[in-house]
Amino acid sequence: MIERISYHQFMILSSGVLLGTVFLPIVQTLASVAGRDGWWSVLPGYLIAIPWGLMVLSFMRSYPGQNLLQISGKVFGKWVSIAIAVYYTLMPGYYTALLVAREADTFKRMAMPYMPESILITGIVILVIALAWAGIEVLARYSEFTLPFVVAALVITLILAIPRFEWDEFYPVLANGFKPVLIGAFKTLPRPMPYIFFLAGVLPFLPTGEQARLKSGLWRAVILVGTLLTLVTLTEIMVFGPVEAARLNLGLLTLGKMIEITKTIAGIESIFLGFWLGAAVLKITAMFNVIIWGLQYIFGFKKKFLLYLSVSLVIFIIAMFQNGGTQVHLELAVIYDYLILPFGLSWIPLLWLVERWRRRVCRT
Repeated sequence: MIERISYHQFMILSSGVLLGTVFLPIVQTLASVAGRDGWWSVLPGYLIAIPWGLMVLSFMRSYPGQNLLQISGKVFGKWVSIAIAVYYTLMPGYYTALLVAREADTFKRMAMPYMPESILITGIVILVIALAWAGIEVLARYSEFTLPFVVAALVITLILAIPRFEWDEFYPVLANGFKPVLIGAFKTLPRPMPYIFFLAGVLPFLPTGEQARLKSGLWRAVILVGTLLTLVTLTEIMVFGPVEAARLNLGLLTLGKMIEITKTIAGIESIFLGFWLGAAVLKITAMFNVIIWGLQYIFGFKKKFLLYLSVSLVIFIIAMFQNGGTQVHLELAVIYDYLILPFGLSWIPLLWLVERWRRRVCRT
């Protein structure tokens, strides 16, 4: 019996995976290419998740209880679908290991400088295994618990940052035209793609007969996360200016160090780090599930313990050999632009078009 999550859990889980830890590095990327107008680029870039997500959800009616790898096998044939599954597994695998390395490195530098990084990586991997082992329903409940705190922490940080706004940084609006904004939107396109890969695998766990509500939950999640990231980007640019925002790897945590509450509480970044780690574990667990689904499709693994243990060991080893700091951020940027984006842009629409064409041919 396959466990299924509710519509509400789907919307919250979608929001959590879409948000992940993107709110930390995205501002640097957008400020680098679009300057003070970088905040205009967030929502247009994130909106790609709506048509791509709708294409994924559209398969539920014709292929109930199957994920997109299984559907690809029926549409493209066995060997093409195996090739897709290999890429679907290896690319998120390396991406997940880099996420683990980045989160451990950031937590070490910002909160626990004397803690060995191996301990932090081990802790993150254990949390991820526990959540993945418990199943999608438990992951959805975890997102219901975690996401409100993450959103509240972000909103409170943004509100408390208003007194530090340099209002001159807002003008001139679109001084260089729309071209930098469009480039920034293109740079944002890869960010929601890991969620689309997760959605492709989680289809069998979604409630049947509620496709209309699932579509509504999808666009609500995208709009929520896109709006929140827009406000984060605008706030950092207004506080630091576009030049400094482009230089800072983790501008939001730097902003947290500057905030004071009634001159009694200063430097709330340590509190924020706890919520941020919760969001990171949610995103990493979603990607861990993507790896598991890919391996199960390719090899048909049935021994859950050995599969989870093997994947976690590989992720641990790759994360341990990363240098951390700026190098991980740069490597993640390359993976987003050259591995995640092309695959996401091509696989989903091509599968959707070929499946529609084959159905039309069968009818005629």
